[in-house]
Amino acid sequence: MLACILREMTGQPKAKREDRTSLLVGVGMTALLTLGVVTVFGDAIAAVFAPPPAPSPSAASQASTASSTTSSDGGGGKS
Repeated sequence: MLACILREMTGQPKAKREDRTSLLVGVGMTALLTLGVVTVFGDAIAAVFAPPPAPSPSAASQASTASSTTSSDGGGGKS
């Protein structure tokens, strides 16, 4: 058989105590992850819960009328 290079433990292993630093780091990382996801996907998440209203037919006709009444000279300054 293979010989084990580790010596046999003489006592019971010590009970691990809760490490507050690890807990704090874990909570901080979770908060940063949540903040990042909300920052990147915030608009998409908001659209799922409150979709934007569909444009009414009168608003669409007003937008087309407004675009046809704008100047078509290519500039906005005085001549």
